[in-house]
Amino acid sequence: MQSFRLNDQASRLHQKRAQSEVEASASHPRNRLLSATLSDLLDERKWAASPKELESIANKYDMDIVKLESLARFVNSPTVGEGTTVRNRDASGEQMITSEAMWAEPPYLMKTNRAP
Repeated sequence: MQSFRLNDQASRLHQKRAQSEVEASASHPRNRLLSATLSDLLDERKWAASPKELESIANKYDMDIVKLESLARFVNSPTVGEGTTVRNRDASGEQMITSEAMWAEPPYLMKTNRAP
């Protein structure tokens, strides 16, 4: 009887490990993104017109809305401020463009003046 029980335990352990490996290889973990994908997500976040739209964007990237908003408090993608672009030419005639970056939040947050 005891050897049967050990065999059963080993079989279940093997099944759990195999299932874990299949799950890991079949999908990426939730709330984990490549840096380029994170930048795309943060860009889309800036244009969310409502909390519902923001939740839809987060789901599209397989990200929890709470995690996204927590991250967005400290990290954002570059945004060029309106009217901050300056064009100059150097001595050789080459044009140099300088723009000021700004922190942008979704429009619905700007209207209500509340933090996420």
